[in-house]
Amino acid sequence: MTKMSYLNFLKRTKLPPETRWIIKTKSNGKVREVKHLFDPKDYTGGSNPRIVHDQETVIAILEANRAD
Repeated sequence: MTKMSYLNFLKRTKLPPETRWIIKTKSNGKVREVKHLFDPKDYTGGSNPRIVHDQETVIAILEANRAD
């Protein structure tokens, strides 16, 4: 799925509020990958915690990245 179609999917679909994603970026800051998390607790703990995002935040990041 491309970045644009995933953005459209997120805008059209109402997901449960506890749904979370991580966003991987390239070295230049552009979005490289968006991963849907089935168990966000696995990504927020441990020695290398990742920032997890809710649906509205992911939409905002993808929209800001769309213009680039």
